[in-house]
Amino acid sequence: MRDWSASVSRIADYFENLRGKVVLGADGYVDEVWRVAEPGKGRTEIKYIDRVGDFARAILARGSGGMSFDLAPKRRAYGGFTCNTGKAVGRLGGDLTLIGMFGTDGLDPVFQEFRENYHTISVGNPAVTVIYEFLDGKIMYGGTARVAPTARTWERLVSALPLDGLRQAYAGAEAAGFGYYGDRRAYEEILTNLVEQVLAGGPCHRLFLDFGNIQNRSREELFGTFQVLAALDRKIPVTLSLNEHEGKILLSFLNRDFTWERPLPSTLDDLSALRERAGIDEALIHTPFFAAGASRAEGTALVRQRNAARTVITTGAGDNFNGGYLAACVRKGGLDLSERLFAANAVTGAYVRTGVSPDNAALREEMAELVKVME
Repeated sequence: MRDWSASVSRIADYFENLRGKVVLGADGYVDEVWRVAEPGKGRTEIKYIDRVGDFARAILARGSGGMSFDLAPKRRAYGGFTCNTGKAVGRLGGDLTLIGMFGTDGLDPVFQEFRENYHTISVGNPAVTVIYEFLDGKIMYGGTARVAPTARTWERLVSALPLDGLRQAYAGAEAAGFGYYGDRRAYEEILTNLVEQVLAGGPCHRLFLDFGNIQNRSREELFGTFQVLAALDRKIPVTLSLNEHEGKILLSFLNRDFTWERPLPSTLDDLSALRERAGIDEALIHTPFFAAGASRAEGTALVRQRNAARTVITTGAGDNFNGGYLAACVRKGGLDLSERLFAANAVTGAYVRTGVSPDNAALREEMAELVKVME
């Protein structure tokens, strides 16, 4: 049985001495977050709907026709892979560069803290996402009114930031991350050009990817992208991170089941099969209850999560897992697969309980609590 107390000391020491450059790109979102309440009907007390299932049942009970809910503003904040993942990396001490759509006529105020604390490069205007947030999840409505359909293409990227500028931005990066699938051809083109024209031959030893929502993607489409990723993996090792919903979709394409509230006896074998089918170095699945990883060199690992019955925030939880894991990859060979998953789970746990990506002190406290779950 693993001595997780010793691992906590090792992980904490790693982050206290974290060095190395990380570059993330290239999305940009403003999240407008709301709480949903039952219609007032003259009541003075607001009754919020705290569970996604309760909201769904209220809609289904209506049957047909119009219905209304009251909305209370919760916050207006940055969102998306680049900022949420970047914040987690930066709070742990990473040398961070962010490339994203933060505004062309001046940065949107929600991104100002990133300009003040990290190297921030804007290549377009952000999209706005409306989010209904509940205690156990969220419903997101993506908006692209301010973003041209071709905003995330290689041509658009090098138009906003010429190739020499991209090379300068990525110079010295030991790890790089790219989020959200979008248009398949544009996604593949950007990644291929980034690896072949910018990253290959440099110190980058980890390309970290988060597909984001793939609910309406076909098996053929995603498996076609796997062929591209497998080719890139031969130049820079690729990690693909999936939440429980994305993992269930991809595993279903392999005729394998996935239950996110608990690992099945076959979970690690299933994840290994997915990694092999994708032809990449690592595949991860993270859920509110556990995280699992399959690695070409390190085999498989599963780490339990300290599930939060009540949360301050759930939006960005997956991005904080990604940030914790990516930060744990910066120093090559610094932490093993189980330790990387443990650290990422601790970052997520601290974030959903406090609403803030943890610094090293908060991470150490959360890891001490997570050890109790592992024992």
